[in-house]
This record gives sequence, C-alpha cells and structure tokens, in this order.
Amino acid sequence: MREINYGQLKKDIIQLLIFTRKEESMKTVDLCNILNIDKRTLKAIISELRKIYPICSKDTDGGGYWLDFKKEDINGFIKLLKIRRDSYNKTIKDMESYL
Repeated sequence: MREINYGQLKKDIIQLLIFTRKEESMKTVDLCNILNIDKRTLKAIISELRKIYPICSKDTDGGGYWLDFKKEDINGFIKLLKIRRDSYNKTIKDMESYL
C-alpha cells in the first residue's frame, strides 16, 4: 500500500478545480483516476479543503466537483445539502420507529 501525501493531494485538487465551473464539473471518477486515489480518500480531502475553499458538488450527471465563488451558486449548493439533510432525518425518524 502506497503512502499518501495529503498536502500534495490538496494542492493538486485545488489546481484541478481552480478553473472548473458547475457546467464542467470534475467527475469523481476522473479526479480519483488522475490523482490515483479512491473515492473515500477524495471525499475526505474535499471535506478538509471545504474549510478553506468553496468547493461545491453534485450527484447528477455522473457527479462532480467545482470551485464556486458566486454567492447565488453557493446558496444553491447549501439549499441542496439542506434538502438532503432533511430527507436523511426523515428516513432516520421512520427507521427509529421500528426500534
């Protein structure tokens, strides 16, 4: 198993996303192939990078990531996350009723 240089991966991901927009988002599978990492590692690094950079993502059209500095686009991404959160919370509540 190879050692992962997270610092370099963070730099590489930002370099790949810096000019990427929603319409041309970098697909998860492509990022993983380019960086030679698995999906779980990519998601963990993206989570860390979101503390510093406004990295948005989507699940449709093969999924993907992009860097977005426009407030309306960031608000749209936040709205999407809130809808997902609410849906998960409803599912959790439904499943807890069986316990």
